[in-house]
Amino acid sequence: MSKDPENRERTWEVVQKKAFTAWVNSYLERKHLKIEDLQKDFATGVNLINFLEVLVNKNVKNRYDANPTNRVKMVENVHIALMFLQSETPIKLVSIGVEDFVDCNLKLILGFLWTLFRKFRSELAAEATGVEKSKEKEALLHWVQQTISDVAGAPSRVDDFKASFADGMVFLALIHKFDSAAVASLMPFKDQTSLENLTTAFDLAEKHLGVPKLVDPQDLLDGTVDERAMHLYVSLYFHAFASAEEKRRLEQEKARLAGQLQDMQSDRANTEAARKELERKNQELAEKEASLKENVAAKSNRIQELEEELARNKADIERKRKELAEYNQERDAQLQQLAKDVAELKHKIVQGANHGKGGVEDKDAFLQEKLKEIEGDAATPSEEVGEHIKGAEDTLGSVVAARQEAQKEFDTTKHHLEGEVKKLDDAHADITAKRTHLRNQFDDLKRKQALELNGLSILRTNLQDHLNDLVKWRPYLNQEKEEEGVSLPHVDFNFTDKAFEEQLTLMAKETETSNAKLEDMVKEKEAAKAEEAALRQQKE
Repeated sequence: MSKDPENRERTWEVVQKKAFTAWVNSYLERKHLKIEDLQKDFATGVNLINFLEVLVNKNVKNRYDANPTNRVKMVENVHIALMFLQSETPIKLVSIGVEDFVDCNLKLILGFLWTLFRKFRSELAAEATGVEKSKEKEALLHWVQQTISDVAGAPSRVDDFKASFADGMVFLALIHKFDSAAVASLMPFKDQTSLENLTTAFDLAEKHLGVPKLVDPQDLLDGTVDERAMHLYVSLYFHAFASAEEKRRLEQEKARLAGQLQDMQSDRANTEAARKELERKNQELAEKEASLKENVAAKSNRIQELEEELARNKADIERKRKELAEYNQERDAQLQQLAKDVAELKHKIVQGANHGKGGVEDKDAFLQEKLKEIEGDAATPSEEVGEHIKGAEDTLGSVVAARQEAQKEFDTTKHHLEGEVKKLDDAHADITAKRTHLRNQFDDLKRKQALELNGLSILRTNLQDHLNDLVKWRPYLNQEKEEEGVSLPHVDFNFTDKAFEEQLTLMAKETETSNAKLEDMVKEKEAAKAEEAALRQQKE
């Protein structure tokens, strides 16, 4: 590689373009989209909108033209994208405008992507390592050394980004640590040349870790490779390990949630079975209730018939009593008249006693017999009427007793039916309450699963990646000599000491501070470059 500064910057620009293209496509692939030319493919604003929607995990609310055919529509799309970014994130856009995307200004587009990369990957990664950001380069080298420390045949020291990586063994050891199926052992590579090892390692890294080839193996062998490119390239290995660990944790969490969901579904099935059983019992009770209602209706009709018959019997008895009373009055009058006639006849017989005693006695006996016949005739109708009245009263008593028995059975049936209905209502209310509770739990679980798997985990992964790369890139902005002897602790991917929302708050504060410092550093470098250019122009 040429040591000419302009060539180095052009090469560095190519490296950034390649790295950011892969980074952007890692998000666009979720929408089945892909960019080929980072400089031109954002010009319409459509790819930019889709990229930012996935990046912040939200959708653009404003309508945009999905197929812009002129510059005005392209400018409108890009404007919508940038306004969306500023409304959903604390990022402040400096030195880049809508026209820079439409006009394909590569330098400013790379600067824009670097700002996003720093915000959504580097800063969170730096926070995750727990090291000072000014010593991040040494920390990254220490992470590499610690990661491959137990790999047989791996280098024992990793001191820099050039000589330590020149034979390719460090890369191969990292690949073996990530996936032992890709590199089973380092022993076969001992007999190969460094160039062959580097070429093999870069191919395997791209295939198994998803790390694009950002450096040329020959440049690394010659020692002319841009150290910034090497720093970025090695940082992608770190992110591959971090992403794999996060993916494993998410799979475990997904399995746990799937188990809970299965339990909920089982409970739901049991509740559904109980509901169906309750509906069956409800149907049986409804049929029984209908049958009881039919019986009650029949008994009510019978009672009504008995009451009508009782009323008729009462009226008949009352009529016969009246007829009996009239008949008795008539018979009493006849008897009185007869008794009067008998008394007169006896008187006449006594007066005619001088006509002879025997004749009188025969006549008296005859009259006595006639009198008994008359009295018997008078008594016979009274007895018949009395028996008829007694029969009517017995019938009336039977009707009343039947009515009372029917009413008693009706009351018993009604009480039983009311008890069954109450039990059914209570059981239905209990099942409804349990079903509502299970539904609420099920909905809460789904919302939690969606939040964890589709929202927080994506944001956490992105922020974790960005924080680390921020620290890795910072040395290239200040161009200062870094301190020696820093140790990077083993990377811990499980941060459970604080709630995730609290972690985001702390990370956001640190992000703002880092952004402000970096912006100041960029301004200072630009001012220094402008001053240097002015001096060079004066000398010319």
